[in-house]
Amino acid sequence: MKNRLKFYKNPFSSKKINGDIYKDAPDPFIIKVNGYYYLTSTVSKGIVIRRSFDLIHWNNVLKDGIVTIDDSLKYAFAPEIVYDNGYFYIVTSPCGGGHYLYRSENIEGPFVKISENFHEMIDGSFFIDNDGTHYFSRASETGIVVKKFEDDLKLNELGTYFKEQFTLENAILGGWTEGPYITKRYGYYYVTFTGTHFLSDAYRVSYVSGKKLEQKMPYGDFILLNTEEDFKGLGHSMNFVGPDLDSYYIVYHECNDKIKRRVSISRLFFEKEKMIVDNASREDNFMFSRPAFEDFGTNNNYLSEDEFDFTSFSLEYNFAGSESVLVFGYKSENNYSYIKLFESHIEFRKKYFSKDTLIKSISLGHKARLDCYHCLRVQVKNNAVAIYLDLVEYMFKAKLSTKGKIGYFNNSLKRPYIAISKFSFGDSDKETIKQKHVLISNMVSNNDYLVTNFYVSEDDNYDIVKDNSNWKISKLEIDGKQVSIDFISLVLASNIYLEKGVHEIKMFFDELNAREFYIRKSAKNNEILSLDELKVNGTKKGNFEERPGYIHYENDRNALLSDTEFRNYEISATFELEGLPIHKENVGAIISSVNNYSAKNQFEGLFSFQGYMLACNMKEIYFYETNFHKSELLFKMRNDGQKRLTLKLIKENDMIFVYIDNVRVYKTKVKPYLEQGKAGIYSNHASFNVLDFKLIQGGK
Repeated sequence: MKNRLKFYKNPFSSKKINGDIYKDAPDPFIIKVNGYYYLTSTVSKGIVIRRSFDLIHWNNVLKDGIVTIDDSLKYAFAPEIVYDNGYFYIVTSPCGGGHYLYRSENIEGPFVKISENFHEMIDGSFFIDNDGTHYFSRASETGIVVKKFEDDLKLNELGTYFKEQFTLENAILGGWTEGPYITKRYGYYYVTFTGTHFLSDAYRVSYVSGKKLEQKMPYGDFILLNTEEDFKGLGHSMNFVGPDLDSYYIVYHECNDKIKRRVSISRLFFEKEKMIVDNASREDNFMFSRPAFEDFGTNNNYLSEDEFDFTSFSLEYNFAGSESVLVFGYKSENNYSYIKLFESHIEFRKKYFSKDTLIKSISLGHKARLDCYHCLRVQVKNNAVAIYLDLVEYMFKAKLSTKGKIGYFNNSLKRPYIAISKFSFGDSDKETIKQKHVLISNMVSNNDYLVTNFYVSEDDNYDIVKDNSNWKISKLEIDGKQVSIDFISLVLASNIYLEKGVHEIKMFFDELNAREFYIRKSAKNNEILSLDELKVNGTKKGNFEERPGYIHYENDRNALLSDTEFRNYEISATFELEGLPIHKENVGAIISSVNNYSAKNQFEGLFSFQGYMLACNMKEIYFYETNFHKSELLFKMRNDGQKRLTLKLIKENDMIFVYIDNVRVYKTKVKPYLEQGKAGIYSNHASFNVLDFKLIQGGK
């Protein structure tokens, strides 16, 4: 099957295509204003803004991109832009020494400093809710701190700013947590954040979500984590709506070995309170989809030439002026619907000859200025309507139809952008699912099967994997050919050879409900590794000393990992221990199902990867399920000074078994995300010898 779809590649590193965005651009932030996207990032001097229409080709605003310069702006950390009732505000923390605010009536500047240092730790971010409450969030050692403003946000009159604050209990990552950003979508709040340190390979993004923005929001999960050599240190993100007016994207930076942080963008999916990032890698990503219709008007009054009749749709309208109205479903001058902004509310109305009927009035949480720029985005599906005024979400129920032309009357904004899309309320997610593989449920249903397409970036053998064990499949087809199914394992099908490109998959069930699956490269088969082979073929993370017949580790953090992944295996090693460590984290270990190993992970102690770790020292033996700061101790037993120990792990399908000196001491069910990975030897600031090592693919 030929791949005819359009792609882009992370990070944006091409000077020819992307202007100067290929340079160091840490802590990226994107805001959309009147049809264009604007990007800021941390720079050494001043604040720089770049502009793009398609999110691919970027150019500086003004001549050099610098929209404000000030003595306080040396290394302005993580500048963010918020629009509030006529003004664009930039908040930034120069060199991490508190925060300053800058203001402009124009997104392209110039911005003027309007506050003295109002302190607070780094990475300040603003969020405005539909009840008019203004929030400020920032980094801290104990998790993300959220503060409410005393009154409506008057950024030019900062005095006593905050009336209350709370720390999100579950918004914490490995010793230091930064880069918060709050998104509200269809009544759910999502708070994304980053930890541990920007120079760590395991720098990553996680989130919490819920129906309320409060201290005890339920824990979400990692959504950005990749420690591969050419694409690692992913973090400091924010979320924005794509050009099709419905899809969401996450923008973040990656960090190469030269400590250059470059901009990357990945597709972001939602399913109620769940967030999922698709394809956070350097692999090809699908191009940003455009709306069905978009235009920049040149007059105060405008109507599209074409009529539209979408059952669900999204509209975007950029405007200024007290008499300006968005027109949709236009059939004649006596038959159309329109939306108008008032100081205290928004009205949806229907004009039919002499009748002008109010459909719905939406109260605002603040007093709106009518003489300045505003952006209105309306999403309609069945009886549900979501309206966003300057990114603030309001929701209600009403029947609206777009059958007819779209346009506006009495718009005083220069070249206002207007657009309509056939997507709304996450329809774009499902469309993307049809195109490629994603870790998300709700594929397209067709009687007794579910069907979707997925994309692989190179020729290889692949597995189809469930991310839970609560559903069964009766038949599986790829590109119209039936493939064998493993009904026991989480791996539905394995070692399927696929050429680079797009492939169709059908899953047949007895009962249909939501399913989740993902695609990965197959583990190697029938491979046996000895200690000598591991030394030659493995990946060295750190150093060890080779001695006749064994290897020696001395007081450092090191790993020797297989270069391939394993699914079912037996791994064993004999350790000869030295000394008496004073801390439980001083260990030698065998590790398996290893993913996202981070050699640079200074804030999370012993836990530098996702996987299983059977560890020992002169005092105790530990078995961990490792997941960075979320690692869990599953089993431990005393070691009363025994210097020589043989440790062994056997994994069979969804079970893993623990052996000490060939005696089974523990077993547990395997977590889905640890079903496959690399294996090897690990040390953490302990002295010991590894006398032998054996890894058998498939176990005994």
